Amino acid sequence: KERLGNPFYLETIETINEEARKFNMSVAVASARDFETLLANVERMHRQKQVDGFILTYSDKFDPIITYLVNEKIPFTLIGQPYTQEEQIVYVDNDNQLLGKQATDHLIEKGHERILFITNTTHENLYFERYFGYQKALMMANLPLFPVVSFEETQDYPEFLEVLKDTQATALVVIDDLFAVRIIQLVHLLGYKVPDDLSVISFNNSIFTTLTHPYLTSIDIDVASLGSIATQQLMSQLANQEMQSSLRVVVPHELIQRETVLNKNYE
Repeated sequence: KERLGNPFYLETIETINEEARKFNMSVAVASARDFETLLANVERMHRQKQVDGFILTYSDKFDPIITYLVNEKIPFTLIGQPYTQEEQIVYVDNDNQLLGKQATDHLIEKGHERILFITNTTHENLYFERYFGYQKALMMANLPLFPVVSFEETQDYPEFLEVLKDTQATALVVIDDLFAVRIIQLVHLLGYKVPDDLSVISFNNSIFTTLTHPYLTSIDIDVASLGSIATQQLMSQLANQEMQSSLRVVVPHELIQRETVLNKNYE
């Protein structure tokens, strides 16, 4: 449910629909509150021949869908990097480790030395990759590393003020735009100004980057290309009537500078 409210997934589904129409194909969306229900939906859709193949718009550590699709030899493509069975999967992805490093490098270039990584998920592959990239940038710059700040539980929010005080952070790398907007609202309530007291950078370059001031600095991951290439790769499998053994397509990204990163070099 939360995924379907995220601009990334909405734009991805829209792009998949547009690309599928070019092949005179229609798209059905399978969603559920938990993986057990989702797996049952996927099994039913395939058993009843409602669909010829699947496009997965996420990569999650606890997801049983990929294993089912691989074992049943059902054509599918994945948007994101799989946890396992990479050698049997066609997937389209950004270089999320490079994204995390570039976001952190940008803050370092602007004079920030105490940088936190903020997330609301710790079981999706993009989190691990972006956090690795964040760590790599700080290690290469000989700057202090901090544990990830996770907001997966409600009780995590009240502790954030203490985290900010203890770390004396001046900048935040946030897992995506939607959550970055929430974090900006939270730090304002805690008495911090963005970017004067805390700089913020995030990922996706979604509609949320320019809905409120200050406008959000973000890395554009080219969602349209992710969706269209994933669809093209699935159509290729269906046309050949066989699963392709393995393929990774990496989609380029671009840093979009706006108003949420303070240049401390001029202070």
